[in-house]
Amino acid sequence: MRFTTLRSQTIAILAISLILLPATAAASNEKVLHTFIGGSDGSYPVAGLIADAAGNMYGTTRYGGVNGSGTVFKLTPSGGTWNESVIYSFAGGNDGSSPAAALIMDKAGNLYGTTRLGGPAGAGTVFELSPSGNSWTETVLYSFTGGADGGSPQGALTLRAGSLFGTTPGGGALGNGAVFRLGQVNGKWQEHVLYSFAGGSNDGAYPYGAVVFDKAGSLYGTTESGGPNQAGSVFELQHSNGAWTEKVLYFFTGNLDGGTLDAGVIFDSAGNLYGTTASGGKNSVGTVFELVSANGAWTEQVLYNFTGAADGGFPSAGLVMDKNGNLFSTTYVGGTNSSGTVFQLTPSAGGWTETVLYSFSGGDDGGFPLAGVLLRNGHVFGTTVEGGSSQSGVAFEVTHPQSRPAYCKPCLFYGGDFDTSSPAADTFANENILPGGSATLSQIYSPFEVPAGETWKVTGLFVNSIAYPTKLDPATTPWEIRTGIPQAGGNGGTLVASGKARATMNATGRNLGGVPEYTILVSWKTPVVLQPGIYWENVTPQCTNPNNSQCTAQGFTGFLESDMETMYGFNGYGPAEPWQDSFWNAPDFGLTWANTYQVHLQRGEPGGDAFSAGVIGTK
Repeated sequence: MRFTTLRSQTIAILAISLILLPATAAASNEKVLHTFIGGSDGSYPVAGLIADAAGNMYGTTRYGGVNGSGTVFKLTPSGGTWNESVIYSFAGGNDGSSPAAALIMDKAGNLYGTTRLGGPAGAGTVFELSPSGNSWTETVLYSFTGGADGGSPQGALTLRAGSLFGTTPGGGALGNGAVFRLGQVNGKWQEHVLYSFAGGSNDGAYPYGAVVFDKAGSLYGTTESGGPNQAGSVFELQHSNGAWTEKVLYFFTGNLDGGTLDAGVIFDSAGNLYGTTASGGKNSVGTVFELVSANGAWTEQVLYNFTGAADGGFPSAGLVMDKNGNLFSTTYVGGTNSSGTVFQLTPSAGGWTETVLYSFSGGDDGGFPLAGVLLRNGHVFGTTVEGGSSQSGVAFEVTHPQSRPAYCKPCLFYGGDFDTSSPAADTFANENILPGGSATLSQIYSPFEVPAGETWKVTGLFVNSIAYPTKLDPATTPWEIRTGIPQAGGNGGTLVASGKARATMNATGRNLGGVPEYTILVSWKTPVVLQPGIYWENVTPQCTNPNNSQCTAQGFTGFLESDMETMYGFNGYGPAEPWQDSFWNAPDFGLTWANTYQVHLQRGEPGGDAFSAGVIGTK
């Protein structure tokens, strides 16, 4: 086969890079949305942010406010800036005090949350904030006693079928915490304890995180302590005949598998669970883990071991997952300034790779995040408990870790390769060439998304390619934009636009195994207008001149499109690339619109492909 030699070289090079590559600290763009002063506007925002449909964000501060007992605040975007308004200041009495959890919002726009202190017994509350015009009214739905009903809730609530579910690390029948439900009976809220933890070596103790439901209605969560090594657990509560029964899915040892779970777990689409531990792992500074179920048993796998250095350490927050299966969160310490990080874990061939999206300095940009993050429109939002001009914390936004290349101008999208030392490439050819005088056509279709509310006017496309030819022959190059390609492949969906135009081919200065990389860019004058949706682009480099020895040479003679290997976080510019949905149309290799992610799986490789392609134009 024509690509056997380079394929083996490429795979070997990529395998070595996967083994040797350290956590990538990508240059990033952080913006402070609000600096907390520590007075009436609040201080120490220990919980994360949520957003409403209009793009406003909401959160809590543990301290500050008019009475010094904490606040609920709103961030409103306006002309590129964000304005903070305190929508409720806790008095510190029966209304609650010291909120430590993120909020949730129902369809009517009401906010629900918890306070860890306050209420008649000083053991915390569950509250509701209801909007009315420009004001908000607080209603205490339940006040904990600190006894059998639980106490000091510090995890976010979960709303399901009109009921609120949560955890308390204090109280419970045995004093080791509880899982509770709040439901309305005749218009009044009543609390029901679903489970009280026993602690000791056979059960968990002190649940701090939120709970999550599976499709069957079972409830899942974590405990910080308990179990044979007192290192915490992941548990399931099953509902049957009006009662809830606990099943411990995994006890942590506090050693290589991690320990001390301060946050809850999340599901992926396959039913696997993901979470963080604030201690343990190879370096004793925390892990990211996965729990996989098979034949009724759960197996734990550590996806990443933090070192406590530039990659971060002691993650106390839970994870969020984007539609491409990437995981995001924060670490309390570590990073280049030892003040915490925002990180991403990306599935790739051979395992998971960590990318530090931002390292906090502990200064005006914030420091020491304890909360998880919110993903919105390809950006990451969150809070830090310290930093800012008054060292009272900030709300922040982190955008793409790398900027667009100079040749993507005006740039709408760039799915780039963020390894500045060497390009990545797989065995997927994108070319029209004449090896041995026999025509070979092979095409890569790379996805991009036009977000809701936008209209793109496209005037150019480009790809980066590992290429044996040093120039296009002919320079006139075909391009296509398609939509509606089914995820399973098999056909090319609908052709939106196509054409031929003179292309440029410029060296990037990088090479893979001695083979140079080039940017192949084609542009035209009349814009292709694209409405919101998922599209696929293709630029097919040509070397079809039978009198050009570079076009007809045997062996590797063509173009391999560069890709990210999904390892380096966000794409370089524009909406996140749906990396599991690239396609290879290569009839000469026996493939017709084959999903490259599925091709990887068939080869026993878990990675997908986010190809180094881009879109030029205006909005």
